[in-house]
Amino acid sequence: MTLNLKLAIATVSAVTLLSGCAESQTFGQGVNTVLNSTVQDIQTALMGTSSTTNTTKGSTGQSANNRADWTPYLRSMQAGCKIPDLEQIPSQYRSSIGSIQRQGDPNREGEDVTMTYNLVNATAFGYSLQKIEQLQGYEWGHVRLYFKDSSFTALRSQFKPPQNGSYDKLERSDASGYQFGSEMGAVVMTFDMQNRSITCAY
Repeated sequence: MTLNLKLAIATVSAVTLLSGCAESQTFGQGVNTVLNSTVQDIQTALMGTSSTTNTTKGSTGQSANNRADWTPYLRSMQAGCKIPDLEQIPSQYRSSIGSIQRQGDPNREGEDVTMTYNLVNATAFGYSLQKIEQLQGYEWGHVRLYFKDSSFTALRSQFKPPQNGSYDKLERSDASGYQFGSEMGAVVMTFDMQNRSITCAY
């Protein structure tokens, strides 16, 4: 059905309803009904069906609600900076990865390799997550989460250090993070407000 025909039908419907209301005793109520009906008819003519508008609004809200929440996958970082396996990212998170950048050659022995996962419409721990960076060196590395703004620092108390082991112990714990152990295998967690990031380094 063409747009002109739809507009014509909407106009005829409005005129017909107005005529009926003029003869009734509930003229005021009829006018309101006609106005509402006319608006819906015009929406129908312009947009195809009146439900299209509702669908569009629903899609917009649904888009906000459908943010990929990486919290379950990254939660291990809250318990002693246990690093998730970013080489085997589950499918439910992959749709939020806009692009992947790699620096370094993984086939070259001893070379540091950095993988950056640039995210779209993603969150972690209730905050907007922009990207995830993983550096893998010979015997060291880190996973770094980048957030949209500095409000993520409210999470500091939720990130706990490892439990004391036979040799290592908690060397430092403050608002900027903690250090567990002092030797080569130390675990360091850093809240960096300037770079809006949380880093678990080992």
